[in-house]
Amino acid sequence: MTNIKRERFVKVAAARVTKTLEMLRLLKNCSNRANYDYTEQDVDQMFAEIDKVLCEAREAYDKGLSKNKSYKFTFMENKKSVSSLFLEDRFLGWLVSPDNPKRLALESAESYVSNVKSVNKKLFCKTGYDMLAMLPGFVETGNAEKIDEMFEAMDGKLTERISEKNEAEMPLGSLNNARTALRRYAEFVKALIGNSQE
Repeated sequence: MTNIKRERFVKVAAARVTKTLEMLRLLKNCSNRANYDYTEQDVDQMFAEIDKVLCEAREAYDKGLSKNKSYKFTFMENKKSVSSLFLEDRFLGWLVSPDNPKRLALESAESYVSNVKSVNKKLFCKTGYDMLAMLPGFVETGNAEKIDEMFEAMDGKLTERISEKNEAEMPLGSLNNARTALRRYAEFVKALIGNSQE
């Protein structure tokens, strides 16, 4: 039997993705300095808005998928989902490694992972810095400069919220914990990139 809703989704979504990709390719053409003049702030604003809308669109699909899931218990080591942190298992291993001079107990390490995921969802996703979406590409290409830029922007955003005592997305204590955890995650990712380039 034909699934009309499925056929409609495949047809409409494919056309809209094609149109979106074409618009992004056209936007890329605006980077030509021979024809256009722009600032770093212009570029940051454009891509922050694009990242924000992408994050919102993905969240809508994740919610739609979760409505159709039947829930059953699974142990954490077998559980993989879109909400898992990029290289989460390796990050945890690095945090608790006896070779790590700043080694943490497993419970604290798990709390760090939880804090990074939480701040990404509650703050960065809303302000255009969704690391779960951007980081894998930067790591894959070994783009240390972009990784530094991304983590500096996130750290700056957290520091700004903390200094202003802005608890719109998260309580102050959670913001502080998230900043500490994010800094450790940045250390881990930079060490990973450094090791892969040796």
